[in-house]
Amino acid sequence: MKKTNIIIILIFFIIILLFFYNIKKIKIDNLQEDLIFFKIFNNQENKENQKNREMINRNEIEYEFEVSYKNIKFQKVNFSETINQKTLVREKIAPGTNGNFSIILNSNEMLKYKIIFESKNKKPQNLKFSMEGSEKEYNSLEELSKILTGVIMPKKEKIININWKWQYNTNYISDLIDTKDGANINKYEFYIYVVGNK
Repeated sequence: MKKTNIIIILIFFIIILLFFYNIKKIKIDNLQEDLIFFKIFNNQENKENQKNREMINRNEIEYEFEVSYKNIKFQKVNFSETINQKTLVREKIAPGTNGNFSIILNSNEMLKYKIIFESKNKKPQNLKFSMEGSEKEYNSLEELSKILTGVIMPKKEKIININWKWQYNTNYISDLIDTKDGANINKYEFYIYVVGNK
């Protein structure tokens, strides 16, 4: 009788131990699944955040270039495409307006790059250019292009944001200049050249 009781108690303990072991195993499996899900979700979220940061760093108007060794790429730009529509004066580009555009560089190899601008015709005299992140202003795109050099890494997009503003001046001579320039602003065009080198 006592032997039977001992066997029953032992079986009961074994069942309880197996029960707790299975619960612990299920918890560990669930924890591992949760960790895998969290890693995947977190990875996806990081990629999404990176993409959003890249989109924030871009302007609405983009000119994209695939940079390659000893090769020159170019695009023609109509200046009126780069305006911030909210600043238009009576639907025209005029003193007080501003705009921006992005130059996006891609490459399959590590290269030095140089961006060169060439104006096809005259721009308004009071139109100033700057690179995002710098407060220095330049009187022309050609002047700005002197600092637009650097290194592009393979498979890594390089975004260069260019801002412009047509300063509003109240003195009589500037007003006369602006009036004359205003008649020609819609014809202002320029080329963007990107040169790749090692």
